[in-house]
Amino acid sequence: MHSFITLILLVLLSGCAALQPKPPMEASALQSPEKDKALIYTMRLSQTLGLASPAHVFIDDKEITTLWNGAYVTTPLTLGKHTIMVKWLYLKNQIIIDAKPDSTYFVLTGWYETILGCPMCVETRTQEISQIEALSQLSGMYEIKPESQN
Repeated sequence: MHSFITLILLVLLSGCAALQPKPPMEASALQSPEKDKALIYTMRLSQTLGLASPAHVFIDDKEITTLWNGAYVTTPLTLGKHTIMVKWLYLKNQIIIDAKPDSTYFVLTGWYETILGCPMCVETRTQEISQIEALSQLSGMYEIKPESQN
């Protein structure tokens, strides 16, 4: 009986070791914007909540791509104000980015519980984040190309 409990504890603890977060992506791995343009990284969290819901990404009312769990897309931007909108089923969020020359912007989108433990109490959020937070998020994500480039 004692060896059975030890075995169970070892299995549980080894599972915890496997769940270590990946180290942040290095800033040198980021793409650079084209000369006199800006670049935007649009990232979708990898999460169970909203797993089967596609996130349709629009820039200035033009659909760029569909993001699935843990994916990101990079898109060049002309200078000036742009509306970044993410549509999820019946929900949508948008933010405004004022693109400056040779700048990179990071936008994160995902599902969030509004009341902890209530799976029906959810909302989506789309927000601009810092480069430091983006590097942490990007470390476990995969890149997809905008639909116009496929």
